Amino acid sequence: MPSTYHEQLTEGGRILIPLGDKEDQTLYMFTRRGELLEQTEIAPVRFVPLVGKYSWGGM
Repeated sequence: MPSTYHEQLTEGGRILIPLGDKEDQTLYMFTRRGELLEQTEIAPVRFVPLVGKYSWGGM
């Protein structure tokens, strides 16, 4: 997970993030506990690809 997300979470804050490549992703929930992130695997997912300026290859 990008460190900027970790830095923005307050104590007890949560973030849901799909991790993986374009074909194989898993949805995770991260909860900030002090300086650590508690990780919970939610489910396998597949999101519709983002297109345009902010897509995988758009930057």
